[in-house]
Amino acid sequence: MGYFSTLQILLSLQYFAVHSQLGCRDDDNRIVDWHIAYKFPNSFSYAFLSPNDVEWRLSSADLRGNGFLKFTFDQVFNSTDPGLVYGMYNDEMSPTLNFTYNPWYGHMKGLFAFTENDPGFWLSHSVPKLSMKPAEFSYPETSKRYGQHFLCVSLNYSALEAIGMFLFNSYVHCLVELLEDNNQSTWLIA
Repeated sequence: MGYFSTLQILLSLQYFAVHSQLGCRDDDNRIVDWHIAYKFPNSFSYAFLSPNDVEWRLSSADLRGNGFLKFTFDQVFNSTDPGLVYGMYNDEMSPTLNFTYNPWYGHMKGLFAFTENDPGFWLSHSVPKLSMKPAEFSYPETSKRYGQHFLCVSLNYSALEAIGMFLFNSYVHCLVELLEDNNQSTWLIA
């Protein structure tokens, strides 16, 4: 195997390792320790702040397309990792759910995802019905009118139990969950 072939393989593996790791994503699909975003009222544009920014910056992306939010959600929806642990919660009920009682849930919205013993992320936001399609990213057109906020933090796997306990005690309405049977945190959000 030649030098350039070996170099190409190593660079490909490095690219895959970086892009397969879970974490908060910025508008360039890079992992960041944290980010805060604010969606402006009556639009899908937003301002973004991360450790890489010295001040708030107006993003050129649209929340319905490629940008930090889609890149962050796509890590979950595109994952084939059998060790993926994630939960998506939103107090806005899906119209497909029919309860015979009046359920009460915490007024909370978010997404968390980790792979076993690897870093992950926790995204808290204020967008009703994001993302009601459990297998793909979908920013709701109905959320254009009001301002919305997003806070994402990249965390170590050890934070999963504390996140689960917080969400359990807050009575979140978990729309999607995938927890391995051998994961001891299953009871926390099931």
